[in-house]
Amino acid sequence: MELKVVNNNKSKGSVLFLCNRIPYPPHRGDKIRSYHMLRRLGDHFDVHVAGFLCDKNDELDYKKMPSFCKSHHFVRQASKGSIKATAMNLFAKSSLTSNLFRHDDLEAWIEKTVAEQNVKCIIVNSLPMAQYAIQHAKNGVVCLADFERVESDSWRQFEPTKGPLAKKAFQKELEEIEQSERELAKHFKGIIFTSRLNARIFTSSCPEASDKVATFVNGVETEYFSPERELPKVFHKKEIPIVFCGAMDEYYNEEAVLWFASEVLPLVKKKSPTATFHVVGSCPSKKLLKAAESLKFKVTGEVDDVRPYIKGAALTVAPVKKGKAVHYKVLESLAMGKPCVMTPHAMEGLISADWLPDLVAGSPSMFADKCLGIINGLVPFQECFRPYIEKNYCWDKLFQRYQHLMKQIL
Repeated sequence: MELKVVNNNKSKGSVLFLCNRIPYPPHRGDKIRSYHMLRRLGDHFDVHVAGFLCDKNDELDYKKMPSFCKSHHFVRQASKGSIKATAMNLFAKSSLTSNLFRHDDLEAWIEKTVAEQNVKCIIVNSLPMAQYAIQHAKNGVVCLADFERVESDSWRQFEPTKGPLAKKAFQKELEEIEQSERELAKHFKGIIFTSRLNARIFTSSCPEASDKVATFVNGVETEYFSPERELPKVFHKKEIPIVFCGAMDEYYNEEAVLWFASEVLPLVKKKSPTATFHVVGSCPSKKLLKAAESLKFKVTGEVDDVRPYIKGAALTVAPVKKGKAVHYKVLESLAMGKPCVMTPHAMEGLISADWLPDLVAGSPSMFADKCLGIINGLVPFQECFRPYIEKNYCWDKLFQRYQHLMKQIL
C-alpha cells in the first residue's frame, strides 16, 4: 500500500501524535488505524509523530518509512531483560505498562516539539503513551486519546490463578492502570474508542468523563481491498481454502486459531475432506507452528499482501473470543465480497445489518455448519457485503466525522 505524501503548506497548526508503535507499514491492527489517521490529519495540520520500535522488523521499516509527516522520532523499546526486571519490581512507583514505554530521549524530543511548534493538539493512541501528554493536558494543551481498547479491562483477562506473588503483582499493575485511566479521564479533552462496548466499559469506571467519550470505528481502504483487482493465485485448484488473517503475536488471535483448528476444522473436514485451513499473519509462535503440524493446517508467517489469500479463499473466519474492537480481518474480507464466519464476540461493535447473524456462530458444531453451508454454495446476502463496507467503514467517510469531532474539541 503506497504512502501518501501530504502537502503541509495549508497547515492550520500542529498536531503531535504519540503512538506505541511505528505506524508503518499498515499491515497489522496496531498500525493500520494510526497510519490512516495520520494520512488524513496531514491534510489539515502539520503532523509530528513519535513512538517506539518494538522489534527488528520495526527498525527495518523505520528506515523505509516515507516522510508523510513534518517530523518524526522513534526509539527502541526496552529489552526483554529490562521488562522482566520491571515485572519483578513490586515496589515501583508506576505501572509495568508505563515503564515499558518510558524513554528519556523520547520525552526530551516531545518536550522540545511542544515548546517549539504551534502544537494545537496532542493525540495518544494507547494508555502508556498518555504519560507523555498528561502534564501538557494539565497545562492547558488540548489532549485527545484514541484507543482500541480499555487497558484495565484488557489487563483483567490476564489475571493469574496461581501464585501469591503473581497475584500481588497483577493487582498492583491493575490499580496503577486504573489510576492512569482516572487521571486521563479528568484532564484529557476527548477520549475516543473503536467500539461502543469499550466506551461503555470506560464510562462505567470513569462516569465523570461520560461527556468526553466518543466512538470512532475502525475502517478499511475500500479501493485497496477490492474484489475487482487482479491478484496472483496462491491456492491449489483442488483445495477448498479457509483463511484466517491476523498478527499472530496477539494472544486472542492465537487462541482463536487453536480453537478453530482443534474444535471446528475436524468437523468441516469430515464432510468436506478437501477443505484446508490457512493462517496468514506475522510472528507465529512455536506453540502455533507445532499445533499446525499435529492438527494439519498451514501457517504462512508474514506475507507482503494478504489480498490474494482473501480473494482465493472459499471463506474467511474470525473465531475470536477476546478483544473488543472491530476486527480488520472481518472488514477486509467483507470489502472483498468474501463471506466471513465469525463468533458473536467478533460481531460485537459491527454496525447492524439484517444478514450479519447468518455469518455468526458460537459453538464448534454451529461454526462448522456455517462454514460447510458456504462451501456448498449457500452464501446468504453476498451482494450486500461490499456495499455495507462502503457505506459504513470507508476510511475517507469515517474521517469526515473525526475531523468534525476535532473541530468541536479544538
